[in-house]
Amino acid sequence: LQNIVGYFNTGKKGFTRLEDADWNDGLDMANKEGETVAFTMFYLNNLRVIVDLLNNIESNEVQLYESLMNLINEEINLGKYFDLVSVKKGLNKVNVDKETLISKLSELIKIKENFINKTAIINNTHYQSYVNNDGNYVDSFDTASLIPQVMALVNNIPSKEFAGKIATFIRTKLFDQKVGGYRLNSNYNEVLLNMGRAYGFAYGHKENGAVFSHMATMYNYGLYNYDLVFEGREGINTLLDKALDPSSQTLAGVPEYFTDRGVGKYFYLTGTASWLIKLIREQIFGIRLSYGKLEFKPKLTKEDFIDGVASVETYLFNKKITIKYINDKNLDYNEYKVSKIIINNEETKNRVFTNIDSSLVEVILDENN
Repeated sequence: LQNIVGYFNTGKKGFTRLEDADWNDGLDMANKEGETVAFTMFYLNNLRVIVDLLNNIESNEVQLYESLMNLINEEINLGKYFDLVSVKKGLNKVNVDKETLISKLSELIKIKENFINKTAIINNTHYQSYVNNDGNYVDSFDTASLIPQVMALVNNIPSKEFAGKIATFIRTKLFDQKVGGYRLNSNYNEVLLNMGRAYGFAYGHKENGAVFSHMATMYNYGLYNYDLVFEGREGINTLLDKALDPSSQTLAGVPEYFTDRGVGKYFYLTGTASWLIKLIREQIFGIRLSYGKLEFKPKLTKEDFIDGVASVETYLFNKKITIKYINDKNLDYNEYKVSKIIINNEETKNRVFTNIDSSLVEVILDENN
């Protein structure tokens, strides 16, 4: 329900309406004509996830509200749907054939993919960010926002080739090592009253061009997601190094953002922690779980190893387990493969696991060829 409404709730340019904000409650002055490119990508990928879930459930039918199925089939528009449910009509449940639903959702996905690729790309270098309250795009050839690049890379929107172009362009435009890495946006040199109060902050503070740790970490996750490992490593290490630098005045952990002087602010208000754990566990150490099946697909560089070993302690299958990668040949990312997995001092031929009966897994890396 949430994702279908988000999919169809679009403005004149065809992107999801911003209304009073997306992730950023500072984007609160574009509720008439404002649109968010980033969350158009978000809702698109959520439909892909729903299709994947449908493909993996055993039932051949699912139950939906009749009015929601009518909306999915585009028999009614969103306005009509709201009219119906506001007076509690169309709320009887109907059984829907799973394959029919998958087919229709896949059709909607394809339409939105084509739309984004056709209209949201600027100069074949990066994605547009927002439509303002005057109905105009915010970014140009020379300006960029990190947000749509984050949502694109995390939600598997661009091709691998275009992801590389994004990484190159965004590093040129938004990367600032002195203040912790990737800034949130370019300096628009004006208070964008047709977007929101966020642009009333001095540039480099809070949601107006600061290194906003939450989004910077998500962006680095996205770089790893596209195997842009060295770029992602530079980004996340720059952020963490800045947090550890005494000049940041950060007592522990990662702050919400760094100011234009590299000072950390708001240690208690950050979504960075969960994304940092997700990045380290899923991407860097390659501990990948899908429908209860575990695989090891590390994206460690040779600099990530200490004396040939990189290890992490985490919970898997409700047990605390140490995963230890052994890289005796000091191989870099793209030079190694998983050659052996040792559990309870014995090599296993398994590469996919549904349980691990040990507190230690040793993963031996060797040359690709």
